[in-house]
Amino acid sequence: MTRSSAVVTLALLAVGAAAQAQVAPWQDPAQAIAFETAPETGLTVAATDLSQTRIYPRGTLAVIDLRCRLTLENRGAKPVRSVTLAVESQQNAAGGRASVAAPSLHAARGETFSVSLNLRLVRPLPGAAGPLVAVSVDGVLHDDMTFAGPNRLESQRKLTLLEAEARRDRERLRLALGQGRNNLQQAALAILERQSEQPKLQARLAGGGRTVARAANTDATTVQLAMLDVAGAPLELVSGEAVVSDASASAPMIALRNRSSKPVRYYELGWVVADREGRRYSAGVLPSTGGPLSPGASGQLPGGRTFEFQQDGKPLAIGGMSGYVRQVEFADGSVWTPSLAALESSGVRGVEPVSAEEQRLAELYRQKGLAALIAELEKF
Repeated sequence: MTRSSAVVTLALLAVGAAAQAQVAPWQDPAQAIAFETAPETGLTVAATDLSQTRIYPRGTLAVIDLRCRLTLENRGAKPVRSVTLAVESQQNAAGGRASVAAPSLHAARGETFSVSLNLRLVRPLPGAAGPLVAVSVDGVLHDDMTFAGPNRLESQRKLTLLEAEARRDRERLRLALGQGRNNLQQAALAILERQSEQPKLQARLAGGGRTVARAANTDATTVQLAMLDVAGAPLELVSGEAVVSDASASAPMIALRNRSSKPVRYYELGWVVADREGRRYSAGVLPSTGGPLSPGASGQLPGGRTFEFQQDGKPLAIGGMSGYVRQVEFADGSVWTPSLAALESSGVRGVEPVSAEEQRLAELYRQKGLAALIAELEKF
């Protein structure tokens, strides 16, 4: 090596070392991301892979592209069925909090499972030392439907409802398998077909969530909702109405009654919008907003924000609306979800979106075949 080339090489090495030295500690994922597990969950962190995580400044903000594979070990006595992770970079600020749920697990004591995190978070550029992001276990649901964890994100309700729905859908596929492998294959294909053929509706808040006022728009009319009675539902939908104008509609105001013998803590109603040709679309869910509803008591889901609907990129001319009870959580923590037979008899099955568990199992069949689907069903 000549003297001049040696000088150039040393200069390049010095530049590289200086650039490396300029990377602040808060940009190092190993120092910037903290992982926590509450003792009562019975979970411990077995491994983390942060190799794809990037942290960089943007103006006065730190942007965290969190790409992580987190491996947890179950050291508790009960098998783990699902888990929720809370991810937080700053409290009470847009872009600073998120959650990730991992359902349909089967991790016995001593076994590990992995959860993938793929999130973008923002927060002010750090001043004091300490981690930028905290990832913690908010809750664990066991195979006997018992829950453990801080539950700051209402994880108990969400995981319990998700698992109740998943058990219903797995049971249907197991019954199909009991009638032969070909029946299971046809059931999986039917899910994929329903997923591809179900009409998609795009909904967005209109004008920042303004309400539709008839005084401001002479074309606005009040539409009465058709109430779809799902057999076995703890709630009775008594009446409902929404203000509609062209392709816009206010979230409906719905009166209901608790016809069960137990206090209801939380519920979700399904919202269905029909076009003027009678085609029906799922417009999403309407969550409860008030306190507990005692047995026999009446309540009301208030309307309010206005949504604009499109189908295939074109405004949807609204011809009608309907509602039905999707999920209920009682005050004692137990839940209700409709049976598939009840969804069929009420006419809801055709418009109810394919469930997360149906999607997961049908995709497993599509990618790996019937044998993989059977093996998965046998794990539960």
